[in-house]
Amino acid sequence: MIITLNFSTLGIINARHHDIKIVTMIAGHDAVSVERQQIHEGKTENHLTVLEFKGQKVSKIIEYWK
Repeated sequence: MIITLNFSTLGIINARHHDIKIVTMIAGHDAVSVERQQIHEGKTENHLTVLEFKGQKVSKIIEYWK
């Protein structure tokens, strides 16, 4: 399975308002985890998002915030 993600389309991020860098992506069976680093108001924050798929569609989005 080839996974191509457009995070702004999924509503996860809006890159116009934040400086965001993808740190790590781990693809699994019907899921992918994405660690992203965001600079907001001068502070660096790391976030983890897990996306689960059913076929070609995203079925669940789980976000973990530190």
